[in-house]
Amino acid sequence: MLIQPMDQDVIALLKRGFNTRRDAVAVDRFFDGDVHPFQTSVFEGIEWCLESWKSVPACAIKHCWMHSQLMVNRVGISKPAKLT
Repeated sequence: MLIQPMDQDVIALLKRGFNTRRDAVAVDRFFDGDVHPFQTSVFEGIEWCLESWKSVPACAIKHCWMHSQLMVNRVGISKPAKLT
């Protein structure tokens, strides 16, 4: 079974942030008279992705990893004996 924790809520949060930024810029461009308000550069898209990633809360990332059950409970692991 393949489990990808980032496919759960984190990508949805990232896309929501990206789309919010894209739409806000498009609305501004539309009211400024731009004929193609959604036409953007790769640089702008990367900037929006970066801003969106920074807005994803750490607790959401942690929740996704915990939900995937790929995280090890380190509290229950004892330290290995010293080898001499």
